This record gives sequence, structure tokens and C-alpha cells, in this order.
Amino acid sequence: MGYAAHWTGEVTITPPLTWAEIRNSTNLSDLQLRLEETAEDTETGRTTVTRAVAIEPIDMGLYNGYYVDVQLQMLVDAHPGHEFEGMIHAVPEDPGGNPWRYVIRDRRVVRQLPVAEWRDAD
Repeated sequence: MGYAAHWTGEVTITPPLTWAEIRNSTNLSDLQLRLEETAEDTETGRTTVTRAVAIEPIDMGLYNGYYVDVQLQMLVDAHPGHEFEGMIHAVPEDPGGNPWRYVIRDRRVVRQLPVAEWRDAD
């Protein structure tokens, strides 16, 4: 059983995913691809190029995010010719809950928890 969290952050994609790669990456429920479009006028009309430049949490505020890590790993595995950098951060709705984040290390999604330690006066 999970609990709701506020999700922020992004994982950038270098080079950005092409339209063909975007179409093959549509099975997302907890994450979304951030798209960037450029348009160019030509003699025969207008050409629009759509690329995915980042992965980010879906824009619905507070949600459980059960599959954030799974979907992030799926995207990394599906695109071996791309680099992924950044993090997706979760802050639980429960005021006593501990935040966590997912980062990419050596093409693996890693869950990180904050560490609190006491600093000695010396």
C-alpha cells in the first residue's frame, strides 16, 4: 500500500527522442514525456518536428506514483542510444513521511533517501 506524494523534477534526454521513439513510448501512467516542437516554413508548406527532451511526473499534483521507478527504467532500457540525467523527487503528503527521489546511475534507476546526521562540534 502506498500513500500520496507531491512529485517534482525531471530527467533530461540527450539527444532528445525522435517522433518514432516517442510513439513507441506511450505506455506511461505516472510519468510523461516533455515535448518540444519546432516549426519551419518551406516552399511547399510548414514542417513541424516534435522531440521529447525530458521525462517528468504527470501534472496531476498529489498521487501515489506506484510505477514511477518502473516506467523510468523502462524508458532508459528502451533507448540505449540516449543519455538520461536528473531526478524525480517525491515529498509525501503525510507531514511525518520521509521524502525520496529517483536518479539514474549507470543506466539503472536508483531510489535515494535523505540521510540526517549529527555534526560534532569539533
